[in-house]
Amino acid sequence: KFENFERKWATAIQYRNIRKDMLKKTGQSMATTQEFIKHVKEHPELQSTVLEAVQNILGNYNDFTPAERNAIKRVVPFYSWWRTITNSTLQLAKDNPARLATILWYMNNIQERDKDLKEFQRGLLELD
Repeated sequence: KFENFERKWATAIQYRNIRKDMLKKTGQSMATTQEFIKHVKEHPELQSTVLEAVQNILGNYNDFTPAERNAIKRVVPFYSWWRTITNSTLQLAKDNPARLATILWYMNNIQERDKDLKEFQRGLLELD
């Protein structure tokens, strides 16, 4: 259920972004949600753009080869998640290398800070 909520939320954000882009490009505002939905139905490429963006954000847990579906997923625990998070990280490196570098910098600093702590305390974030 939470997966569906996340997907609906990400979809709504993408549609909002499309609406903002349309306003910037055309100067034309969709006054109501119904007008916007009608516009999207008339332009199916917008639907595929939104679907692709949502899958880039949250990953696609359904698109597996027969070998992955029948063998690997049954043997390797959390294979779906590992595959998706790896693809997301590679996509982040491609789309926003500065953000990835910042994340890696913070991770390195946390590891340096935590080296003297007991194992169960490592990786905790300090709330100031």
